[in-house]
Amino acid sequence: MASPLDARTVSDVQGPAPVVPLDAQQPAPRLFVDPPLPGPLSRGLVVIQYRAENLRIVPVFGPNALDVTPRIGHIHVTVDEAPWHWADASGEPLIIQSLPPGHTRC
Repeated sequence: MASPLDARTVSDVQGPAPVVPLDAQQPAPRLFVDPPLPGPLSRGLVVIQYRAENLRIVPVFGPNALDVTPRIGHIHVTVDEAPWHWADASGEPLIIQSLPPGHTRC
């Protein structure tokens, strides 16, 4: 049985996250994407590692995110120039299962 303390959010315990207004020019963000890991790829599992520079990837969306420093954001992922995409804000490797052979560009 969970106690009432278990139902509290991080914000309840630590308070709201600080937002620092943007007051100086920031360096441009850069995204580095590795090719899919070959071991899992041979089994039909696409695992793509990436990292951002000058951007902290967090689950924040909307126009107010542009006013935060250091810069925060999320990435949009498209596979093989498909008309659909998804947003990822985890900062963790992207994992795609059962992607047909030849579909490994992200």
